[in-house]
Amino acid sequence: FFLESKMGVENETVVNKWSTADVKACLDEYTIEFFKKEKKLQQDFTFSNITLVLGYLGCILAVYAHFTPIPFPENIYIIIGFVVIYGSISGFLQFSESFIIKDRIFKSKSKSGATYAIRTNLPLFSSKYNVTLVQTQNGSKTEKKMEECISKWFDEEGKFVESSYNQSLRKVFK
Repeated sequence: FFLESKMGVENETVVNKWSTADVKACLDEYTIEFFKKEKKLQQDFTFSNITLVLGYLGCILAVYAHFTPIPFPENIYIIIGFVVIYGSISGFLQFSESFIIKDRIFKSKSKSGATYAIRTNLPLFSSKYNVTLVQTQNGSKTEKKMEECISKWFDEEGKFVESSYNQSLRKVFK
């Protein structure tokens, strides 16, 4: 999303190294690709799909409430009902984003039944990037964490050094 490639150079990713959002977006994308390739994980989109359906439902209800053919004084209960439903959907989506998803960038379920979740964090004005792999299987939860300085993976011009990043990930997440 935030990545930009230089003309004539394949797979060279350059980001604004002074933008925490750009750096985190780049590292998040490469983290997901690393786990898809190395661990052979497929992303689980179930929660994302539920979120999309609820969002579309809220928008459809809002449009219906706005354009209902019943004149205003008689449609007050329709409007009140749809505002309550829309507010409930919006509240659920905000709650799930704040307390369920948080900083999770990837979720997967393996054929063996294990669930993997990858969480990342790059605090504002910090050079420490955190990656946490949470594996849940048969009720037991294991966590592996990596915290390293982002300067190991970007050069002076903001060019991302994928091989160095993959090496750092391999050390922790064998």
